[in-house]
Amino acid sequence: MHNGTKEEIQRCLDGGMEQLSKEELEQELFDLGYKIDPTPMSFDYFNSGNETKYEARSVHISNKETGRSFCNVDEKRDADFDKLQKLRSNCFVVHCGRFWEF
Repeated sequence: MHNGTKEEIQRCLDGGMEQLSKEELEQELFDLGYKIDPTPMSFDYFNSGNETKYEARSVHISNKETGRSFCNVDEKRDADFDKLQKLRSNCFVVHCGRFWEF
């Protein structure tokens, strides 16, 4: 694992974020009506735009019923959406050495 990735994990933990496994995130999303979309919208990259540089994966989240991105203008904005936003703000995943950005 890249040293910058380790630093980013520690920064998030020090900031009070919760680390989830890939499976825990998938279950949380499923319970809220969302899923990780495995299309090319999810991709690996090296995040060099922050103070700490790290290996990352951009994870595309979609509504499991409509298939649209959670951030699509036509998607619902309800209590589950609010919970999704809290999940995105307060949790992180590291899988296969990459910090997931969702």
